[in-house]
Amino acid sequence: MQDKVRLDKDYLEKECFDTLVLGSLSDGELVEYCQQEFALHLDKEMIMLHGRAVCVGALTPYEKRVWHRNRELAKSELCRRYTPLIHKYANISHTLTMREDVEAHLWMVLLEAIQEYDTSGGIPFAGFVKSRIKFGHWNYYKKLKRNWEHEASLLTSYHKESEDDESIDDFPSDEDVADEVVSRIVEDEQLNRCMEALANMNNKERRIICDLYGKGKTMADMAREEGCSRQNIKYYHDKAMGMLRQIVERDR
Repeated sequence: MQDKVRLDKDYLEKECFDTLVLGSLSDGELVEYCQQEFALHLDKEMIMLHGRAVCVGALTPYEKRVWHRNRELAKSELCRRYTPLIHKYANISHTLTMREDVEAHLWMVLLEAIQEYDTSGGIPFAGFVKSRIKFGHWNYYKKLKRNWEHEASLLTSYHKESEDDESIDDFPSDEDVADEVVSRIVEDEQLNRCMEALANMNNKERRIICDLYGKGKTMADMAREEGCSRQNIKYYHDKAMGMLRQIVERDR
């Protein structure tokens, strides 16, 4: 049986990891490799590899490419091993309607765990990751729940204010009645169509619209909160606005 291949310069001189090599490495070894600072990007002369100082200048361009490639392969292997755990929490019933968003968040939690895991500590990586994923899912659920409750309170306040506005003692003059009725019908129709569009959006699209236009947040603010790129926020925003325009302008 092939001996376990160590992550050192001798192996890097040969080739990229293959499936057999990746499968033979422990979680801790893969994490240690993922955490190595890529000196080419950080302008450092020495890197530490399994407790040994390795001179970056001594590596050939090919060896540097292999090193970088192997770091990506090690990260992919860890993601493969913990995919079932991600899917387990992404499919929990009370967040199932937001499955894609929850899963994307949990992948970010896993990648952060890989970088923050203490390889010199005594906690097994599997236990560390399971704890991170579990609490990452719980915190994300609490965030979703707060957003849902806030949206529900906004709707309740809106309906209450609408009812209060209808209790008016000052009646319009006869000549203004027709114009007011027409204006009210148009406004109600537009409002109903806006509400219809919001109801047809998924939770992320609706949250982006509410945060951007209701709370005055920027796309950069929301990207930081969601842990994703600004382009991702813009994609969902454009999709939601397209739906809103389509429904509001219907039959015009």
